Parts: sequence; structure tokens; C-alpha cells
Amino acid sequence: MLDFFRVVPKKRVVKIKKAGLLYHNPSFGKKVLFHVGTGIFLFGIAYFIYLYYPLAEAVFRYKTHTIEVEREIAINDPHYYLSIPKIGAFSEVMLDVNPYDETIYLPILDQNLVAHALGTDLPNQGKGKATYIFAHSSQQGINRVRNNSVFYLLNDLKNGDIVYIKNADKAYLYIVYDKKIVGAKEIDKISFRDPEKEILILQTCWPIGTDWKRLLVYATRP
Repeated sequence: MLDFFRVVPKKRVVKIKKAGLLYHNPSFGKKVLFHVGTGIFLFGIAYFIYLYYPLAEAVFRYKTHTIEVEREIAINDPHYYLSIPKIGAFSEVMLDVNPYDETIYLPILDQNLVAHALGTDLPNQGKGKATYIFAHSSQQGINRVRNNSVFYLLNDLKNGDIVYIKNADKAYLYIVYDKKIVGAKEIDKISFRDPEKEILILQTCWPIGTDWKRLLVYATRP
């Protein structure tokens, strides 16, 4: 068994050769270095657990079917909310957020909210319109991953799954029809429109916990 707290084992086998001892007691400096290394290693494990606990919790709830169902919104609530019952995602949608200005969107994403991209359409605007909603972004950094977990399970959505955008007493239903992974620099996707559909595009970073690529989920009004 590994022993991270002892520099040398309880029992040692010392072989004596002509050149001297094959094994000898480490110096004080080496002992200090060993304990410092052990501390860093254990801190790394603890930080990893801390960072990815929200993801592990979300996956556990999803796999054990204990995900929350969609929540009711007060009739007089003027804000927009996003609800994805299959993956238990629920968040207020902050409107008209500049996706190119991190000083604006980072404080929003750090509150575990999702943002509606400035310049894209609102729901129920008709064919040829697109609503673009994004969560975790490359500028957030790895240490902010746990603060923006709304879209952790976005990749589990399949064609035919339901997404709701709610506002006051109205609920706009969208049906997932496509999903793709694109490069981190492919920002032109934010201007995508389909003249035959009213669409909703959901974006997060991919793989989970990194900023290497972008996962886009496309849904349309029936």
C-alpha cells in the first residue's frame, strides 16, 4: 500500500556491497521535499474534487433519474427562463449580453446563469429568426467551471428532446433537431439563421471543464 506520509518504510532491507550501503537514510532536505510534494499532490486531488463536484452531482442525478422537473414561473414575472427537463437544467436568461465583451458576460456566467447573445432574436419571432443562448465560455477559465454548471449535461440531449423558454405566462417549446461540435474560434455560428425555421441555439464549451471546442445544440419551434 502507498504511504504518502512516511519518507521511508517501517522495515528496510539494507544490502551491503563493496561500494557501501545500497540504501541509506534521506537527508533532512529530502524529507522536507517529500512532505511538500505529498502536500501538493493531496491538494491537487482535493481541488479536483471541489472543481468537478457539481458535474459529478449532475451526472448522478441524471443517471439515477432524480432530476428536477421544470419549474413554474409566476405569471407576473417579466424575466425569461430556460428549462430543459431531461437534464434538469433551469436558469434565468439574462438578455442582450455582449458575447465578445468578457467584462460584461463573465460576472453573469459566474452566477450560474445563462446569457442571451446580444444581436440575436427573442423567442416567438417567427421563421428566419434565431435565439442564441450561451453558458460557460473560454474566458471563464478552469477555476470557474464549477460556477457555471447549467449546461453540464447538454451533450446528453438527443433529437426530439424538449427545451422551454418561459416568460411570464408564456412558454415557448423547442424540439432538438441537431447537435455539433465546432472550433473555439468559429464565432460565426452566432449569426446562423434558417429561413425555414425559428431556431434556438444553445452553446457551451467542450469537452466539459475545458475551453478547447464549442458544443452547439439546435432546436426549432414545431
